[in-house]
Amino acid sequence: MLLRGWILSPVPLEERPDPGGDAKREIVRQTLPPTAVLLRYRNPWWRRRSLLAPPADPCSADATDPILQEITAVGRHLEAIDLKISDLSAASTSIRADRAHFQVTVTDLDQRHTTVEDDIAAMPLQDTERQFLRAKITDLEDRSRRDNVHFFGTLEHKEGSDAKAFLKNFLASSTKSKPAKLSLRPDLKARTP
Repeated sequence: MLLRGWILSPVPLEERPDPGGDAKREIVRQTLPPTAVLLRYRNPWWRRRSLLAPPADPCSADATDPILQEITAVGRHLEAIDLKISDLSAASTSIRADRAHFQVTVTDLDQRHTTVEDDIAAMPLQDTERQFLRAKITDLEDRSRRDNVHFFGTLEHKEGSDAKAFLKNFLASSTKSKPAKLSLRPDLKARTP
Protein backbone atom coordinates (compact mmCIF):
# COMPACT_ATOMS: atom_id res chain seq x y z
CA MET A 1 0.00 0.00 0.00
CA LEU A 2 1.42 3.38 -0.99
CA LEU A 3 0.55 6.50 1.03
CA ARG A 4 2.25 9.71 -0.19
CA GLY A 5 5.65 8.15 -0.43
CA TRP A 6 5.20 5.63 2.37
CA ILE A 7 4.72 1.91 2.08
CA LEU A 8 2.93 0.06 4.82
CA SER A 9 4.20 -3.48 4.94
CA PRO A 10 2.81 -6.22 7.16
CA VAL A 11 6.06 -8.22 6.70
CA PRO A 12 9.08 -7.38 8.91
CA LEU A 13 12.17 -5.89 7.22
CA GLU A 14 14.30 -9.00 7.48
CA GLU A 15 11.83 -11.05 5.43
CA ARG A 16 11.21 -8.43 2.69
CA PRO A 17 13.22 -8.77 -0.53
CA ASP A 18 15.37 -5.84 -1.54
CA PRO A 19 13.43 -3.77 -4.15
CA GLY A 20 16.71 -3.18 -5.99
CA GLY A 21 18.14 -0.12 -7.70
CA ASP A 22 19.00 3.06 -5.86
CA ALA A 23 16.03 2.70 -3.56
CA LYS A 24 17.02 2.20 0.02
CA ARG A 25 14.65 1.64 2.80
CA GLU A 26 14.64 2.62 6.42
CA ILE A 27 12.27 2.42 9.31
CA VAL A 28 10.84 5.82 9.97
CA ARG A 29 8.54 5.15 12.89
CA GLN A 30 9.14 2.88 15.85
CA THR A 31 5.75 3.46 17.45
CA LEU A 32 3.72 1.13 15.18
CA PRO A 33 2.88 -2.42 16.24
CA PRO A 34 5.59 -4.98 15.36
CA THR A 35 3.48 -6.57 12.61
CA ALA A 36 3.31 -3.32 10.58
CA VAL A 37 6.51 -1.73 9.30
CA LEU A 38 6.67 1.60 7.48
CA LEU A 39 9.14 1.73 4.65
CA ARG A 40 10.20 4.82 2.75
CA TYR A 41 12.04 4.72 -0.51
CA ARG A 42 14.58 7.47 -0.98
CA ASN A 43 13.72 9.44 -4.00
CA PRO A 44 14.37 13.16 -4.43
CA TRP A 45 11.01 13.64 -6.08
CA TRP A 46 9.16 12.08 -3.14
CA ARG A 47 11.28 13.89 -0.64
CA ARG A 48 10.29 17.26 -2.13
CA ARG A 49 6.62 16.39 -2.16
CA SER A 50 6.49 14.67 1.21
CA LEU A 51 5.64 16.76 4.23
CA LEU A 52 6.30 13.87 6.54
CA ALA A 53 9.16 13.72 9.00
CA PRO A 54 12.65 13.11 7.66
CA PRO A 55 14.04 9.63 8.11
CA ALA A 56 15.29 8.77 11.57
CA ASP A 57 18.97 8.51 12.36
CA PRO A 58 19.95 4.88 13.10
CA CYS A 59 22.11 6.03 16.01
CA SER A 60 19.19 7.87 17.60
CA ALA A 61 16.99 4.78 17.19
CA ASP A 62 19.49 2.80 19.25
CA ALA A 63 19.59 5.58 21.85
CA THR A 64 15.82 5.73 22.17
CA ASP A 65 15.41 2.04 22.99
CA PRO A 66 16.72 2.37 26.58
CA ILE A 67 14.86 5.64 26.96
CA LEU A 68 11.65 3.96 25.79
CA GLN A 69 12.27 1.16 28.26
CA GLU A 70 12.79 3.67 31.06
CA ILE A 71 9.66 5.58 30.03
CA THR A 72 7.72 2.30 30.01
CA ALA A 73 9.08 1.44 33.47
CA VAL A 74 8.14 4.90 34.76
CA GLY A 75 4.68 4.45 33.23
CA ARG A 76 4.28 1.14 35.08
CA HIS A 77 5.33 2.80 38.34
CA LEU A 78 2.84 5.62 37.71
CA GLU A 79 0.07 3.07 37.10
CA ALA A 80 0.94 1.35 40.39
CA ILE A 81 0.91 4.71 42.17
CA ASP A 82 -2.43 5.54 40.52
CA LEU A 83 -3.88 2.24 41.77
CA LYS A 84 -2.64 2.95 45.29
CA ILE A 85 -4.09 6.47 45.14
CA SER A 86 -7.46 5.12 44.01
CA ASP A 87 -7.35 2.57 46.88
CA LEU A 88 -6.57 5.39 49.31
CA SER A 89 -9.37 7.48 47.83
CA ALA A 90 -11.85 4.62 48.28
CA ALA A 91 -10.66 4.09 51.86
CA SER A 92 -10.95 7.83 52.53
CA THR A 93 -14.51 7.86 51.16
CA SER A 94 -15.38 4.88 53.37
CA ILE A 95 -13.88 6.60 56.41
CA ARG A 96 -15.88 9.77 55.66
CA ALA A 97 -19.11 7.74 55.44
CA ASP A 98 -18.29 5.95 58.71
CA ARG A 99 -17.47 9.29 60.37
CA ALA A 100 -20.82 10.74 59.29
CA HIS A 101 -22.60 7.63 60.63
CA PHE A 102 -20.72 7.85 63.94
CA GLN A 103 -21.47 11.56 64.20
CA VAL A 104 -25.21 10.90 63.81
CA THR A 105 -24.99 8.07 66.36
CA VAL A 106 -23.13 10.25 68.90
CA THR A 107 -25.68 13.06 68.45
CA ASP A 108 -28.54 10.61 68.99
CA LEU A 109 -26.87 9.15 72.10
CA ASP A 110 -26.24 12.66 73.45
CA GLN A 111 -29.94 13.51 73.06
CA ARG A 112 -30.93 10.28 74.81
CA HIS A 113 -28.48 11.01 77.63
CA THR A 114 -29.93 14.51 78.06
CA THR A 115 -33.45 13.06 78.17
CA VAL A 116 -32.43 10.51 80.81
CA GLU A 117 -30.75 13.23 82.90
CA ASP A 118 -33.95 15.30 82.74
CA ASP A 119 -36.01 12.27 83.79
CA ILE A 120 -33.67 11.60 86.72
CA ALA A 121 -33.84 15.25 87.80
CA ALA A 122 -37.67 15.12 87.67
CA MET A 123 -37.90 11.94 89.79
CA PRO A 124 -38.05 13.66 93.23
CA LEU A 125 -40.84 15.92 92.01
CA GLN A 126 -42.66 12.94 90.55
CA ASP A 127 -42.20 11.06 93.83
CA THR A 128 -43.66 14.01 95.78
CA GLU A 129 -46.57 14.22 93.35
CA ARG A 130 -47.07 10.45 93.61
CA GLN A 131 -47.19 10.64 97.40
CA PHE A 132 -49.70 13.53 97.23
CA LEU A 133 -51.90 11.59 94.82
CA ARG A 134 -51.67 8.47 97.00
CA ALA A 135 -52.78 10.46 100.05
CA LYS A 136 -55.65 11.95 98.05
CA ILE A 137 -56.73 8.51 96.83
CA THR A 138 -56.58 7.18 100.38
CA ASP A 139 -58.76 10.08 101.56
CA LEU A 140 -61.25 9.48 98.75
CA GLU A 141 -61.38 5.78 99.61
CA ASP A 142 -61.99 6.66 103.25
CA ARG A 143 -64.82 9.01 102.28
CA SER A 144 -66.38 6.42 100.01
CA ARG A 145 -66.45 3.88 102.87
CA ARG A 146 -68.43 6.29 105.07
CA ASP A 147 -72.12 6.97 104.85
CA ASN A 148 -73.34 9.15 102.05
CA VAL A 149 -74.50 11.77 104.57
CA HIS A 150 -72.00 14.61 104.75
CA PHE A 151 -72.45 17.40 107.26
CA PHE A 152 -70.89 20.67 106.27
CA GLY A 153 -69.02 22.40 109.05
CA THR A 154 -67.88 19.20 110.75
CA LEU A 155 -64.31 18.07 110.56
CA GLU A 156 -63.17 14.72 109.28
CA HIS A 157 -62.67 11.98 111.87
CA LYS A 158 -64.67 14.03 114.44
CA GLU A 159 -67.00 11.12 115.08
CA GLY A 160 -64.35 9.16 116.92
CA SER A 161 -64.73 5.45 117.47
CA ASP A 162 -68.52 5.43 118.02
CA ALA A 163 -70.14 6.84 114.89
CA LYS A 164 -73.71 6.02 116.01
CA ALA A 165 -73.42 8.01 119.22
CA PHE A 166 -71.84 10.91 117.36
CA LEU A 167 -74.65 11.01 114.83
CA LYS A 168 -77.34 10.82 117.55
CA ASN A 169 -75.75 13.72 119.45
CA PHE A 170 -75.18 15.71 116.27
CA LEU A 171 -78.77 15.43 115.09
CA ALA A 172 -80.10 16.33 118.54
CA SER A 173 -77.84 19.38 118.81
CA SER A 174 -78.60 20.56 115.30
CA THR A 175 -82.38 20.25 115.75
CA LYS A 176 -82.30 21.74 119.26
CA SER A 177 -84.14 18.84 120.76
CA LYS A 178 -83.22 16.19 123.25
CA PRO A 179 -82.18 12.77 122.05
CA ALA A 180 -84.78 11.04 124.22
CA LYS A 181 -87.63 12.80 122.50
CA LEU A 182 -86.33 12.02 118.99
CA SER A 183 -85.91 8.31 119.54
CA LEU A 184 -83.47 8.09 116.68
CA ARG A 185 -81.87 4.83 115.82
CA PRO A 186 -79.28 5.57 113.11
CA ASP A 187 -77.73 2.64 111.33
CA LEU A 188 -74.50 3.54 109.53
CA LYS A 189 -73.30 1.28 106.84
CA ALA A 190 -69.96 1.68 105.13
CA ARG A 191 -69.61 0.99 101.46
CA THR A 192 -66.79 -1.29 100.52
CA PRO A 193 -64.89 -0.75 97.31
